[in-house]
Amino acid sequence: MDLLEYQGKLLFARHDVPVPEGKAATSVEEAVEAAEAIGYPCVVKAQVQIGGRGKAGGIKVAQNAEEAEAHAKAILGMDIRGLTVHEVWIEEASDIADEYYASIVFDRSAKAPLVMLSTKGGMDIEEVAEADPDAIARLHVDPLLGFQDFQGRRLAFEAGVDADVVRPVGALLKQLYGAFIDEEAMLVEVNPLIVTGDRQVRALDAKVTLDDSSLFRHAENAELRNPSAEDPQERMAKRRSSRPSRSSCPTRRSRPCSSTSSAGSRAATRSRAG
Repeated sequence: MDLLEYQGKLLFARHDVPVPEGKAATSVEEAVEAAEAIGYPCVVKAQVQIGGRGKAGGIKVAQNAEEAEAHAKAILGMDIRGLTVHEVWIEEASDIADEYYASIVFDRSAKAPLVMLSTKGGMDIEEVAEADPDAIARLHVDPLLGFQDFQGRRLAFEAGVDADVVRPVGALLKQLYGAFIDEEAMLVEVNPLIVTGDRQVRALDAKVTLDDSSLFRHAENAELRNPSAEDPQERMAKRRSSRPSRSSCPTRRSRPCSSTSSAGSRAATRSRAG
């Protein structure tokens, strides 16, 4: 199950991953109220499970209430690559000094989580991997030992992050790993992971994919499901699977439900008669 950006950030915040303050809104009025509460400048961000929001006009900076209202009106209901925007995330504007990339994915071939870090954030990571594979530092984590502090610092050094944020970046990676494990995720990705002007490290974006089969253990995550973003055939299959199944055996007034049980009954009768 893929989460919207703001849902991923709320999940991150539960695990002490630093994220900018923000509020979700489903109407223009709610968006303006959220902007007033957060303060200006703020960012109005379309919430759809697809990339390219900025290029499509789905991310706008508001300097005042009038701009917040205008941006919310323009973005809510917008079509972005076939998806309609039903929610916006109103977020405090960030002073961005550097943009990094961080992700954790379960590597099925290695049967272990794979942590990746790069200083080339804000870009398509697949393009980065193809053009400059060495720009991405990688580390497989032993599931039994977990992610260690020194591994975070090692990744930061190998990726070439600025020396003064090696420890904060390493600490954030450990917090991300905690979220990945505790929430039973298949992917957590932050692009960009930013360093602010005052050298704070924050997750400016959040892409999270949860394991569908584990949602029964995470009721709060199951409630985040976005039916409008699911494949229609998958929705139909889920509805069918949720219906109570008919018993393969008839009621007790009917004959036994299998020839085996009938044979067993006859054998028991012969035994008692003998």
